[in-house]
Amino acid sequence: MYIKLPQTLTREIDKLSNHSLSNKDDIQKMRKRLTQGKLIRDENPEDHFCVMIVPFDREAGKVFLGNHKKANDWIPPGGHIEKDESPVEAAIREAKEELDITISEHQLRLFTPDHLDVSAPNKICKIHWHIWYLFNTEETDYKFDRNEFSDAGWFTLEKALQKIRIPTYRDIISRLMSSNI
Repeated sequence: MYIKLPQTLTREIDKLSNHSLSNKDDIQKMRKRLTQGKLIRDENPEDHFCVMIVPFDREAGKVFLGNHKKANDWIPPGGHIEKDESPVEAAIREAKEELDITISEHQLRLFTPDHLDVSAPNKICKIHWHIWYLFNTEETDYKFDRNEFSDAGWFTLEKALQKIRIPTYRDIISRLMSSNI
């Protein structure tokens, strides 16, 4: 039994509940999901917690997206939280795995939660509960993981919204246009 994840998820959700860009319905659903246990993919392959990282160059008004092979969409880096990881630790690990960069907790800003129905006939995953983090940075050429992404790059927020097909992700990225984060 691990204790770190439920506690750290609860803390992140508590912080998000006071965040003006967070959807209160998502917060409520996420709190309920936490009480059900089995929070990681190894314990519950169909319904588990993940992180998303949005590399964001505020000055240029650009975000980094990858054309994700499994999602078949342009999305930010991210992935499943693993056993004995906090959401922040998962975000740091995913940044290293998917972008080949080393970042610290202090470079991440908690942004918003969401839950996404990822059901598809050939997928085990059915629901992802995301904790989203912003990674404020300057536009950089990342060595993105070609096993995950067929292509990747920096896009203006307007162009990113045109590329992203998943409505929930489009909504979250659109929040950057009006935020002071």
